[in-house]
Amino acid sequence: MYTTAANATSLFQYIDDQRSNSQFISDMQSLTTNTNSKDVDSIQNSLVNVQSIDDMVDQIISGESSVTGDKVNDMLDFYFKQVKNELKSITDDLNLANIPPLQNTEDKWHFASDNSDDKSLTNFLNYLNRDTRLSERMEKVVMLSELSERVSARDYAQQLKNEDIADPQIEAYLVSISQQLQDNRYLSVEKGALKLGNYGLASEEYQSRFSK
Repeated sequence: MYTTAANATSLFQYIDDQRSNSQFISDMQSLTTNTNSKDVDSIQNSLVNVQSIDDMVDQIISGESSVTGDKVNDMLDFYFKQVKNELKSITDDLNLANIPPLQNTEDKWHFASDNSDDKSLTNFLNYLNRDTRLSERMEKVVMLSELSERVSARDYAQQLKNEDIADPQIEAYLVSISQQLQDNRYLSVEKGALKLGNYGLASEEYQSRFSK
């Protein structure tokens, strides 16, 4: 059930929450229509940690899994829309157009830099860490984005290998992407738009290093 920053509960918020749950179930059914439910489970289970993500990437690239990069992106789009809509409702209530980078450590969200002087941001953060469902979806969208970027990076690496680019250059690219993904594991809201810190890094680094 939704609660306000002041811990109050309203019937209208409760109704909105039920509608949100109903919409989530409906959207999830649409997702599993396009993506085999077994693949959805495989992707979900791979998001536990970096090692399990890497294992899934290996299986996708090698073709050992029926999961594909497109299916990962479908799930990413699905959760991104869910999180975007829920965060918009909360930030609108708190009159917040911008949320600075948020990171998750030991199942708790915190700001990457100190914003304790901003009461609205503090209220937002307190609310977020009470809403387990939304918190879990936010963590999932960040990890899905990382999985997607790692698949893209490996695809780029294979493309570079086919173009006879030297192995040390390819390895340097992959190492750089891995580090950037660790450093940018956050999300934020800028002018009302949800942003993922790790989204698009594989392409950006590829263009920076190898575009002619």
